[in-house]
Parts: sequence; C-alpha cells; structure tokens
Amino acid sequence: MRRLFWVFLFPLLAVPQAVPARFHHVHAKALDPSEDMGVYARTFSGVSVILQGLGVGVRLGPSYVLFDRVDDDPPRGPVILNENKVYWQSDNPAALRKWFSDVLGIKLDENLVVILSPGAALPASGRVVDHLAFSYPDLAAALARLEKLGVKSVERAPVSAFVQGPEGQRVEIVEDADLGTAKYWCPMDPKVRSAEPGKCPICGMVLVPLDPGEYVEYPIQVDVRPAALKAGQQGTLRFVIRDPRNGQPVTSYELVHEKLFHLFVVSYDLSVFAHVHPEPQKDGSFILEWNFPKPGPYQLYADFFPSGGTPQVVQKTFVTTGYSGTLTGAKTRLQPETRLEKAEQGTLVRLQNAKFLTGRKQNLDFTLLDERTGQPVKDLQPYLGAWGHMLILSEDLGDYLHAHANGPGQEYEAVFPRPGNYRVWVQFQRHGRVNTVAFNVSASRLR
Repeated sequence: MRRLFWVFLFPLLAVPQAVPARFHHVHAKALDPSEDMGVYARTFSGVSVILQGLGVGVRLGPSYVLFDRVDDDPPRGPVILNENKVYWQSDNPAALRKWFSDVLGIKLDENLVVILSPGAALPASGRVVDHLAFSYPDLAAALARLEKLGVKSVERAPVSAFVQGPEGQRVEIVEDADLGTAKYWCPMDPKVRSAEPGKCPICGMVLVPLDPGEYVEYPIQVDVRPAALKAGQQGTLRFVIRDPRNGQPVTSYELVHEKLFHLFVVSYDLSVFAHVHPEPQKDGSFILEWNFPKPGPYQLYADFFPSGGTPQVVQKTFVTTGYSGTLTGAKTRLQPETRLEKAEQGTLVRLQNAKFLTGRKQNLDFTLLDERTGQPVKDLQPYLGAWGHMLILSEDLGDYLHAHANGPGQEYEAVFPRPGNYRVWVQFQRHGRVNTVAFNVSASRLR
C-alpha cells in the first residue's frame, strides 16, 4: 500500500464580504484507516479523532485528514494528495478557482491546492482524495445562499451536505456552529453541546468542557493469570492504563453510565458476548475474574474515560491456550437476517428497519412487546444510567459502535462506516433482569 506523508496546514480564507467559511477536512481513501491514523498522528504530532457523522482520521491544526476504508487500492483519481499539496485536475482551472472564490467564499492558496489543466500530469504517487470539505457556522443558511446562486445539494446528512461543482466535483459543506467558541459537550453523546454547564438530556451525564473532536489514545496493558488460561477455567484479567504524556499509570477516571470501566468481551466468531465491568483498584488498575466459555480468540473492547483526557475505546486480542487455529480462520461470515424479531425472557424484540446506508447517521428502532400479552412494554427499568445499550460490530471486528437509547422508546442513532455485514446487540432491563438480543444486518453504499 502506498504511504503518504503530508504536512496538513490549510489556512484557507473566506473572501471579504462573502459568507464566512473555512477549510474543514479532506477525505482520503485508505485500505486500513486505523493504520493511516497512527502514521499521521505519529509523524506530524497530530491527534486521532472521531468526528460524529463524518468519519475517523487525524486532526492537524484547525483541520482534519479523514480516511475512508476501501477494499482495494483505488484507481488514480482527479484529486491527489501528495506531500504538502492537493492536486486537482480541471478542464478549466481559472473557472473552477473563480467558482470556489465567488460561490463558496473560499480562496484556494496555490501553495496548498493546485488546480491543473487536463493535460498536466498528476503526481506519480500520493493518496487518492474523494472530496474536500469546507465549513460554515450555519449549514441551512449556507445551502439557502448557494441554492439562490444555482448550486443545489446532491446529498444531505444531519451535519453536512454535498454540492456539485461546475465540472461535477463533489464538495462537502459542513456545519461548524461552534467555531472559535468554547463549549460544553457530552462525552457519550458528542452531538449534545451547550454554552453553559449542565446535564445531557439524552443520557443524563454531566457535560464537560472538552473538544469533542479530539481523541487522544491511552495505551492499555492486559495481564492474564494464569498466563496459560484455558477455556472453561477461571482466570484474572488486570488492566493498567497509562497516560500517553508521561507513561505513568492513570489513577483517576470519570464515571460513565454508573461505571468507571465498561468491557465488552466478544469471541471472534461473535457467538460469545458479554458486557462486564472490571473492579477498580487503589493503584488505578482494574481487575476482572472471568471464565472464557469456549476455546479460541476473543476481542476485548475497553471503554473508559481518564480524568483530564478523552473517552477511550481500546481493543485487545486474547487467545485461550490450547487453540490451534488461526485468527482469520476463527472469524465468521454473517448472514443478514430477514426476520428481525426475537423473544428474550418474556419480551418480544423487533428491529423495525433492516436496510442501512454507510456514512449516514440513521436510527435503529426497536419495538418491545410483552410476549404474554402482546402489548407494548411499559415497565422498562434504567440499565447503567440509560434506557438501553447497543453495541454494533462489523463481522471482521474492525468497526465498533456503542450507543444508548434516546429514551424508553428504544431508538438508537448509528453511523455504519463501510459496506458489509454487522451484528447488533441491544440490552435493556425488565424486572431486574438484563436482556440481550442480537441481530445480523447489512449496510450498503448509496447508489
């Protein structure tokens, strides 16, 4: 895979008297987004980020490099990222530059964005770019202004829209209402922001004064005793989290949904699932007594929030002793289910929507019926500070999402990052018992 080293410094300025805008991000295509995130963060002292509704990548200065996963090395495109420049091939460079300036209110700095004529050669190496994105404080107002100029949006999302350039280019317009303003936000529901401190109306967590785009990785060490732990044998897992700034163990954590540490244990074939909570120790570590029920590899998803840091999701792989297969061979191929209805401990659970699109924020709506009476369930109890928890994993275990119900109606929001099959686990509590139900679904690109 080609690797790109690029200094990302895009001080693109708005034209005077034009609608205010700034360069927000570039979306590059990558075979392994997580690998590229690490390379960019290490090479350019960037910060790994998760931007809700937009994607994953690295923040460098005020802007972002985001990565879209592709299954094969993409063919050469009209836009190439190379070293410290973006090269954009155009049939009419002067007209395209004028369109950016007069219509979008953006001046393209020739030292950063180079618009080439059709006969000019693109760089021999670099990253294929899907699109560039610019942000405005008010998305609706910006789109209304563009429509008056004859520029229509061709695709809409909750926090962004795509418009079409004069030569068919896709340009993303992003809402960035909090530009330059210190805000409070919810670490579990980053879309919730406030100018004043308070509590999240969705999950009830106390809002904190942090940048929701920033995601600083905290390394985690997992020690297992006995070291050769067999399936069916009780063992001890000890988790030690270290501060990336000084390497010292972290001793203070924020309470997230009534717990300091959430751990999801999932077997590679997705048949074993557990949502457990290791116990905090005086030295800042966490201890879990656990029995892996079947031999083979497991993926551990550690979810925690170090005080003074950012919310974390760290993955670790563990393999029971005696397993002779491969990690790849242990994974499964999911088959999307056509009947999305299951019974669990007296509750009939239906997933109402079955078709999902990638890259868009969508609702997963669950209906809960009492299995005996057939009537809607009205006696749900809060579980870990929420009306319900949902975990989504891709069948290759690479993509993870942990979300919470927007009230007792069991509606969840999710963004499927790439096409493929996923398993969805939903958890809720009735009569003091936690119910866990799983469904297989698929997500596809918008055609």
